[in-house]
Amino acid sequence: MTWIIRRGLVLVAMALTAVLALGAPAQAAFSDTAATRLTVGTLTVDAPGKPSTAGTRCMTTTWYYKVNGQVSSGTTTTLRATISWAASTSPEVTSYVITAYSGGGSTVVAEVPSTVLSVSDSFDAGSAGQNINVTVTARTAYGWTAESPKSGAIKC
Repeated sequence: MTWIIRRGLVLVAMALTAVLALGAPAQAAFSDTAATRLTVGTLTVDAPGKPSTAGTRCMTTTWYYKVNGQVSSGTTTTLRATISWAASTSPEVTSYVITAYSGGGSTVVAEVPSTVLSVSDSFDAGSAGQNINVTVTARTAYGWTAESPKSGAIKC
């Protein structure tokens, strides 16, 4: 009977070895290195040139009309403001935003495509006495912006 016990113990030992060998995690190691160069620069957006108000003027119109024998007359003065600027030299500029500053506040008055470098509009001449300045902000496709210095006051 000893041979039966021995045989049983050998079978148990073989089965235990197989289970332990199959359940053990595989082990492997890899190592390698590579030299790389990484350069990080600081990106900026170049602001458009300082806006010019050259070409801005006031136009006065005198009007007359006659109703039932009564003659009426008057004048209307219109400010024709023209703003122009030099393009930003940054890549991927998609548009320019024109902002007007007066007193203590500011208002975005226009947004134009990057191909447009001048805008004109007409206003009541009373605007000319409000010391209005404008800036032009370049907007890029990647979301960055840069604002120009303020223009001189818009005057007739």
